[in-house]
Amino acid sequence: MKRTALPLLLLAISALLAGMYGGLARLGFVLPVGNGALIIDHGSLMVCGFFGSLIALERAMALRSGWAMLAPALTAIGTLAAVFWPTPGMILMIAGAGLLTLASLQVYRIQPAPFNAFLVIAVLGLLAGDLVLWYSHAPWLAVPGWMVFLVLTIAGERLELTRLMPKAQQAARRAWLPLSMLVTGAILAVFWYATILGLGLLNVALWLMREDIARRNLRQHGLTRYIAACLLSGYAWLALAGALLAWHGAQPFVPGMPHYDAVLHMVFIGFVVGMVFGHAPIIIPALTGCRLRYRPMFYAPLALLQITLLLRVVGDLAHWPAVRQAGGMLNVATLLFFAVLILTSITRRAPVAPRAAPSANARPASPHAGP
Repeated sequence: MKRTALPLLLLAISALLAGMYGGLARLGFVLPVGNGALIIDHGSLMVCGFFGSLIALERAMALRSGWAMLAPALTAIGTLAAVFWPTPGMILMIAGAGLLTLASLQVYRIQPAPFNAFLVIAVLGLLAGDLVLWYSHAPWLAVPGWMVFLVLTIAGERLELTRLMPKAQQAARRAWLPLSMLVTGAILAVFWYATILGLGLLNVALWLMREDIARRNLRQHGLTRYIAACLLSGYAWLALAGALLAWHGAQPFVPGMPHYDAVLHMVFIGFVVGMVFGHAPIIIPALTGCRLRYRPMFYAPLALLQITLLLRVVGDLAHWPAVRQAGGMLNVATLLFFAVLILTSITRRAPVAPRAAPSANARPASPHAGP
């Protein structure tokens, strides 16, 4: 299974690189090839091609199911193909999202717990976003569904860990209101305004800050503290994004509005990439069978992520194009720096599947995985 996982992981990384290239073109940098198509597909390459394929790959690995491996393959190949052949590419993307939905339903059938129900709803957000993109050819209308996909996936994974804490059932019950607000707001944002979506993002962030074990683990050491720092920084960005979107929610949530770019990158870079930074030392060994050595240097790209994203947001809101452009370019440089750091931290292939060191941040064995 791991032999199959590596080519699929490389496909997801290819989508990430293409998405970052398109993001630079979107910021106004003059690049040699493919500017037009990559500008249009920047969002789908990042959200579906990279994050969606990665989540689908983890879920297939956890299920140990051959058919589930088709989900990351179709998602990654479809997203890359859509750059050159939009209609066949989008069909493959939708098929991949459909298979990921079936895999998530299988996970829920094996373990019918609230957090697995959230993961099913999350994947329906991905499928809905892809279908909206297919029907409308307007990527900004797919954004609310894609937000539900990633935010709910992460929230569901963190909810799973509350089983290790006292009052876990109360935490699960308290999750339903903010998560329901998020889903309702995403639906309304497609047809109306985005105020409820902003309030949903804000309340999910506040729930995570309150219920997650990250605050407690910030007092620990080594990898445990690093993961907690990544999580808490992500929750802060999600809360800021929700507050900003709720404040501007009576205005259309479309490209060209200053808050549109700021909110998108607070959610997808500040929150989601922050989660990826935190969980990469756990996810990469699980997918590849390689050992990854934690180093305090991991804090450097985490700090740079905060600084460069702040530059971009300030540039957006203050109407300073040069600052926005500099922040976006430095975002890309930070992601590449983190990738190099991860590659140089891989020590050797493990003879058996690695086990995470005991940590409240490291997830217990489960039939699924997420960012």
